[in-house]
Amino acid sequence: TAHAVIATLSPLLSAMTSFFQSHRLASASSRRFLGVSRELVPMMIDARPRIGRHAAYGFMRQVREGEEPPEDPRSFTASKRQNVLAQHLKEALMANLNQFCDFTKLIGIDIAKSVFQIYSCDTQTGEITNVQIKRDKVLESLANCGKCLIGMEACGSSQYWARKLQTLGHTVRLMDSKLVKPFVRHNKSDKADAEGVYHALVSGVRAVAVKTETERDIQTLLTMRALLVKQRTARINHVRGLLAEYGHVMPKSVDQFDKKVDECINSLEGDAVQLVIDMLRDTVKSIRDEHDRIKTLQREISRLANQTRNAKHFLTVPGIGETIMAYMCVLLADPTQFSSGRQFAAYLGLVPMHTGSGGKTVTTKIPGRCDKALRALLVQGQVEIPDRLGEKHFGKEMPESVRVHLP
Repeated sequence: TAHAVIATLSPLLSAMTSFFQSHRLASASSRRFLGVSRELVPMMIDARPRIGRHAAYGFMRQVREGEEPPEDPRSFTASKRQNVLAQHLKEALMANLNQFCDFTKLIGIDIAKSVFQIYSCDTQTGEITNVQIKRDKVLESLANCGKCLIGMEACGSSQYWARKLQTLGHTVRLMDSKLVKPFVRHNKSDKADAEGVYHALVSGVRAVAVKTETERDIQTLLTMRALLVKQRTARINHVRGLLAEYGHVMPKSVDQFDKKVDECINSLEGDAVQLVIDMLRDTVKSIRDEHDRIKTLQREISRLANQTRNAKHFLTVPGIGETIMAYMCVLLADPTQFSSGRQFAAYLGLVPMHTGSGGKTVTTKIPGRCDKALRALLVQGQVEIPDRLGEKHFGKEMPESVRVHLP
């Protein structure tokens, strides 16, 4: 009786086993979405982790369009199924990599302080690796490779690594992290970030110019100068507010402040305690020291900026001086990144934003996501054009487009 029961239930047990195995490897919803036969889905999912998800989906699309395998997949053994699918996936992957035939590898690097994640794809074999490398071993690991196309996010220290990798003969593309984010397909991790950088690189995301060492020094000095100007302004306003409590109103100009502040402080003799007078004099001395440091930085910035290739072109524009010219030398390190002057103006935040839906576009306010200090300098340069040049530049009658900017 037991043997009869087992013989009766064997076909049912075999069918249930096949059913659960197929659903474990590929759900019914994924089969309906992909539009492929039930026998092919388990074979594809089995080999997908070894070949790569994007290549597996590409092969599924080929099957859906009618390109059947050379033999009936139902007759394949497990090992043969994986070998046949691996071959088709490899062909699809290599066809996608033909556009990068000039490079040995395509590499996406996730930068960190001490540990880097490197996702690479060999353009000759299609082999994919995603490994973790210590910071001091990065250049050593990439020194013995052939010419590679390397992508990184444009973040802290990315310019340094881009210059170092370029000295090894590689081509480096720095990409905005906001543009790379949509390519991260999983939860955030180092491996997922490196893979996202790789896919953004292959997809042709807009790159950021790699600055030279001179442009790097100019940017560093401009940052220092901006901080000193901010500190000097804060100290001047601090002294101006304190003197107002003693009945002295100081002018807003830095030059006028420097001329009259000593007289105002000396007039406090007998009205304020000596410690207040001494502290004000120390503060004024620090303001003058900062002013001298700003002048020193300005001279060095001008000297370095004049060594760049586009400096002379920037100075020919009315309203552009040494400081704005230095900023432009950094921002327009590679002018080919912008298709027109309007695109560069939008990048600087000089034009208003817009929003729209349903075929209607509305112009909104000036954006705040820009370098406000540079935008202020450009506006000041535009305002100073009539005062500096006047009739000598525009003739007897100034155009209305310039007249409206008079202060």
